[in-house]
Amino acid sequence: MATVAPAPPTHDLRGPALDKAFLKWDDSSKDAGASSVFGRQGVWVGKPAWYVLWLLGLWWFFDATYCLVNQPDVGMFGQWGLCHSPLMILASLLSGLATIASSTALMIKYRGYAKPLLFIVIFAGCLNFIHSLLILASHTCSTDPSFQNSTTKEWYTEAAGRPCGLQLALIPMAYGLCQIGALFFLVAPQHSFLQVTGGLFLYNVGMVVGNIAKGATIDFGLFGGCCGFIVVGGFLKWKFEEAKKKAQALTHQDYNKYRCVWEETLKAHANDLKVLENVWAEKISVLPKSKKRQPGRKGTEGKPIVFIGRKWVIKQDPTLSELYAMADQVNPELQTKCQQWSEVLPCCASDHKGNMAKFHRGLVKKSERALVKVYRSYDEDIGRLCDLCRCSLVFDSVADLAKGLEMICDDQEIEVQSCNPLKQRFAIAYDDKISAGYRDVQLCVKMKTNTVVHMGKAAENHLCEVQLHLKAFYEKKGDGGHDNYKIARNLRGA
Repeated sequence: MATVAPAPPTHDLRGPALDKAFLKWDDSSKDAGASSVFGRQGVWVGKPAWYVLWLLGLWWFFDATYCLVNQPDVGMFGQWGLCHSPLMILASLLSGLATIASSTALMIKYRGYAKPLLFIVIFAGCLNFIHSLLILASHTCSTDPSFQNSTTKEWYTEAAGRPCGLQLALIPMAYGLCQIGALFFLVAPQHSFLQVTGGLFLYNVGMVVGNIAKGATIDFGLFGGCCGFIVVGGFLKWKFEEAKKKAQALTHQDYNKYRCVWEETLKAHANDLKVLENVWAEKISVLPKSKKRQPGRKGTEGKPIVFIGRKWVIKQDPTLSELYAMADQVNPELQTKCQQWSEVLPCCASDHKGNMAKFHRGLVKKSERALVKVYRSYDEDIGRLCDLCRCSLVFDSVADLAKGLEMICDDQEIEVQSCNPLKQRFAIAYDDKISAGYRDVQLCVKMKTNTVVHMGKAAENHLCEVQLHLKAFYEKKGDGGHDNYKIARNLRGA
């Protein structure tokens, strides 16, 4: 008899509210803390870095306004006579406003608009760099009146201190490199905070060297601000390392517990484990994890924008609300199929939250956890969320699990997809430290029942996850091991 999976909880987001939550997502986990700064998303979820960016943008903005309000004797522009350069003023105005806007968007939880603004900063950096090349090519000299003889109105020679050529080009070049460096926020965000603090320090070194070259007194006070940022960065890095140690300690006891189960399994079921590996090799083709993604709204593979050799999303297909709408339709069919499997496969009854049964119904993954996963693990690529619909089956022995895997793969109402070899965690060569000692088999499938096919291509190609557990591991998981794993995962910012 067909069964219907329960509807999503009323508090779980759907529709436009879910898409809005995606744009405004904030890492509110009390466990993540400083680790988020050095996680995969770096500055985009690391709150301390937002304020550093805001101050940096304010710095560039003031550089431009000093010149615009006719104060050419203030700041680096005036000291070197660069207020006469429209390229320099425009570049600093654009980079200042865009950086302030980007960091403000993060602060008010509109992070979806923060990354596109950085392209303006990068463009401004290109303007500055082009300006420095023009200075070098023409060997331009400063037009600052402070380098002119007040009586004869003749310019001091370059040897006497008038900045020309490379000396004059150093400032726009430094600005340009720093602004073009915003690329690091997009391609290597996990290093973004270090890039900000390191860039500020090197920029201040340049200011001090520039003043020395001009004959001014050495002002070590210029290092004050950037040294403060470096101290903050060092503190956060220390907190990150402490969080990782805590995460390791949390999972260490569970790891040892799972490891004992594995050693017993390896000793008692060595031949069956080899059979399981053979079934996997025969039935499942290999696919890199990064290649697996959900279909777009038309049912074909959705494609985010590809940027600098990696996936970086501005607008994508499907949207999160579309993906969830499809998951809500497909999940009842997956649960029905999983129940049917439990009746014919060599499954065993197992306890799940006080409910002893051969089959435990699964809800669509909560949107809150999906958002965390999209940002922390998937570079904001919604299409990589392939486990919104899940079902689990538990087996008493490795032999039963291998038989169950073979029968599932032969089911004509599903289509088993290519999988990363790491999804077969009972492989003898598998490094169980990746999963804190826990082992199972995870399949990626498409539902091909008549009901799903009639829903359309997007439903037919929707990716679901089928988990095959061994009872000896599964029961240990219910003893609190999974809760510790989730806390440890947050501590690592993963």
